[in-house]
Amino acid sequence: MERAKMAEESLETAAEHERILREIESTDTACIGPTLRTR
Repeated sequence: MERAKMAEESLETAAEHERILREIESTDTACIGPTLRTR
């Protein structure tokens, strides 16, 4: 029971990390990209 719960939690964490990484990637191209080009 305990192991199954841990596996479920790590799956949720992995999904959350994926979402955050995608958010950062889209933010990078939108905000940081133009800033780097202007310099």
